[in-house]
Amino acid sequence: MKKKILLVEDETLIAMDEAQTLQKYGYEVVTAYKGEKALEIVEEDPEVSLILMDIDLGKGIDGTEAAQKILEHHELPIVFLSSHTEPEIVEKTEGITSYGYIVKNSGETVLSASIRMAFRLFEAKMLEKKHKDALIHSHKLMSYIIEHNQSAIAVHDKDLNYIYVSKQYLNQYNVRERDVIGRHHYEVFPDLPQKWRDVHQRALMGEVSRGETDPYEREDGTTDWTRWECRPWYESDESIGGIIIYTEVISKERRINRDVRDNINYVQSILRTTKDGFWVLDLDEKFIDVNSAYCRMSGYTRDEILERRIPDIDADENLEETEERFKRILSTGHEVFEARHRRKDGSIFNVEISASILGGDEDRVICFCRDITERKKAEKELAEREEKLRITLDSIGDAVITTDLDGNVIRMNPVAEKLTGWTVDTAKGKKLQEVFRITKADTREVLDNPVEKVIKTGEVVGLANHTVLLSKDGHEYQIADSAAPIKDKDQNIEGVVLVFRDVSEKYEREKQITENERKYRGLFNSIRDAILVTDTDRNIIDCNSAFSDVFGYSLEDIRGKKTVSVYKNEDEYTQMGKALREYKGDQANFLFTVNYKRKDGTIFPGETNVFYLRDDEGKVTGFIGLIRDITDRKKSEKSIEKNKIFLDTVLDNIKEAIIICNEEGKIVRLNESARRLHNLPEKQFPAEKWAEYYDLYYPDGETLLATEDIPLFRALNGEDVINAEIMVTPKGGSSHLLSCNGHQLINNEGKIAGAVIAMHDITEYREIEKSLRNALEEKDFLMGELNHRVKNNLALVSSLIYLKDSETDEDLSELMHRIDVIKLIHEKLSQQNDLDQIDVKEYLQELLESIFSSAYKGDVDIVNNIEEVSIPTKTAIPLALITNEIATNAIKHGFTSDKEARFTIAMTRDSANTQYVLTLSNTGHPFPEDIGVEHPETMGLQLLSTLADQINGTIELKKEPYPIFTIRFPLQNE
Repeated sequence: MKKKILLVEDETLIAMDEAQTLQKYGYEVVTAYKGEKALEIVEEDPEVSLILMDIDLGKGIDGTEAAQKILEHHELPIVFLSSHTEPEIVEKTEGITSYGYIVKNSGETVLSASIRMAFRLFEAKMLEKKHKDALIHSHKLMSYIIEHNQSAIAVHDKDLNYIYVSKQYLNQYNVRERDVIGRHHYEVFPDLPQKWRDVHQRALMGEVSRGETDPYEREDGTTDWTRWECRPWYESDESIGGIIIYTEVISKERRINRDVRDNINYVQSILRTTKDGFWVLDLDEKFIDVNSAYCRMSGYTRDEILERRIPDIDADENLEETEERFKRILSTGHEVFEARHRRKDGSIFNVEISASILGGDEDRVICFCRDITERKKAEKELAEREEKLRITLDSIGDAVITTDLDGNVIRMNPVAEKLTGWTVDTAKGKKLQEVFRITKADTREVLDNPVEKVIKTGEVVGLANHTVLLSKDGHEYQIADSAAPIKDKDQNIEGVVLVFRDVSEKYEREKQITENERKYRGLFNSIRDAILVTDTDRNIIDCNSAFSDVFGYSLEDIRGKKTVSVYKNEDEYTQMGKALREYKGDQANFLFTVNYKRKDGTIFPGETNVFYLRDDEGKVTGFIGLIRDITDRKKSEKSIEKNKIFLDTVLDNIKEAIIICNEEGKIVRLNESARRLHNLPEKQFPAEKWAEYYDLYYPDGETLLATEDIPLFRALNGEDVINAEIMVTPKGGSSHLLSCNGHQLINNEGKIAGAVIAMHDITEYREIEKSLRNALEEKDFLMGELNHRVKNNLALVSSLIYLKDSETDEDLSELMHRIDVIKLIHEKLSQQNDLDQIDVKEYLQELLESIFSSAYKGDVDIVNNIEEVSIPTKTAIPLALITNEIATNAIKHGFTSDKEARFTIAMTRDSANTQYVLTLSNTGHPFPEDIGVEHPETMGLQLLSTLADQINGTIELKKEPYPIFTIRFPLQNE
């Protein structure tokens, strides 16, 4: 596919020549004659690959302005093509874009080579930008991951100096970032036990250490339990650059787990001791809790019971009796009694109530209620059997469901009710598979009813692993255990008992362990520091992918080798060990720099940190080392110092006077030019004493400058100071008129960091302006003389072509007419004061009279219907050339001897008053059918289309019965 070049050139003929040259080299070319048109084309045509930009584009924006506007929204190579060779013009373009500057008429070879070079530079820049964006994204992503990690994270170099800490780390260890970054870990935590220092050293040797529940004694004597991991990180050359420490205080979690276990045991104790239902009363004798057993017993819903008082459900007891009983319970702490309760339907049932004071933050009374109506009525043997079975089922922690031989539910304990979502009353008599719905956890495949298998085989049947119970209320529980047959004394099967327990927590815990292992491995391999894991004998057992990238070893290459094999030599290894032994602080802060050796033998400096790996009992099982390649950082440190020297040198050698203040307005930097301009004795002279050496005035040189108008003060207060003029008068020196530019300085956190002001001495410029005004008066005289000479030269050229026309068979009259058009423009301009506007009606009338009188033998009736209007000279010249071409064509091909020769020209505004409409027609022959402006083949028609495009216009041609050309162009064609 051809690359498309946008050619921006205001001269039509030059643009046509340059376009043909570019097409010759295989480029597709689109032309714009104005900067504004170039902006439109770039917005509308995404296939533009390069812009060849002239600088002088007539009225409107010039080439440099157009380039700047384009580059604000588009990444495109722009090459400037101009006749200017002044250094300041070239420097100005270099400040906009750096893809090249071509001097016009340098030749096709230079033009082609410059464009090819610009394309190569642009491709290289885009590739660099892509790599830079990817790097920035990677850094931001890693920072986001670390900051949102639940663990506190600290990253150290090989000397165990802090280079990064997460917010969780700062909060967890109650330190500030500015107090740790750059400092040694053991300096921040000087009392760190030796065991942690050993962990750090092992991490610096490539070992990964971790612990799940290790005690950490704080300075105040308290002990926190921590979960931690220490591992090396690796440089790009696979050397250990330092260590990363992950820590998480789990003391609160341990306390919470212990409290939860205690609470669970407490609640389970209550459930085991309750006979049927229970409720809890506050000191105002109001229900604040009730269990489902009592709800079933009474027929009320939980919400209905919570709205009632004891006399509402007790058939015999009134409010006074209830209050007396309540006082006794509060006094003695416990009371057991029987009562008759009234169900919601009005029926009465006997209950046994055990009331006790429930301890806690507030005194409450818990009442355990047992329905004894059936017990009193039933036969003793059946009652005893049922009571034993009920007590057993209600007191065990497992869920129990019993069925008959047909698989119908007979009994459920409260745990089973909770897990299935069914009450025993609603479940009784229903098929087990309706109440006890189980599926596979992974596939959701419905599992077979275990009752059928138990009845068929007479054996205990265990539930499949990963079985999920689907509760009626929508909950899901992971369950385990089995189903067994219920047999009578003769071993005949009477039914099935299904015993199961909720193992969801255990299942989730095992699942979380698996998931954490997966995440750990992902994080292990995602860390770009090289990580090396060893056993206690320093034999390498694992490494991350960054280690392979940095050192060049695969895990298979390095597994089983001693860590000394990755050091430059044994001396480096010994230095690392010595440093670890001598350091007494927390090894999480230990970073040591040594030289490492890659698989290919190359040596690089690396920051190393080493950590212990421990088992659950705290016994050391190995080491983890983090290694970071700091080759680039070493180079960067040297480069930063070099850049600072360079910046100081540049500031002190530029002519602009520069003054910088901090956020408090105090001067922190000024260059040599500023010192000389203010006649200060030295650059470090205190700012508060400057007034002893100079005064500041407004530009009149007499009125002292108010503080609020001082440019540096204005810039510090947020104003963009642009070309502010002041007068500085040093004591005992000459005054200088200054042009000041400045702005507020903002740091990376978006806060005000100060202000900077640049001052340029324009005293000499003002003198030059005065000289220029005098020169302008001479310019008017010179322009008149120049116009005279141009007309003479054009007449001379026309005469030479006329003489040549007499010697050759080729008709050169069209070329003569085109020159006459330009000559006529100069004649019109010399006759009026306004050089920018020209009277179209008069101008084109004189042009047509000149053409027809000199090129046609007969008389031509010129019908001029042009409105009285003046247009810019820049537009008048293309219109004159268009008129010349169409009039010349009428002479050559249109007029006939048998008809009157008439040429009609008209120009009006359209109805919307946004465009001019110019029409030109002639009597005579119609225009040939095989030739048109849509696909011009002749030089004349090509010129017509190009000229119309130059004035942002369009051209239409009606061919019969005689030619009518219609040109439309904008009213404000500047």
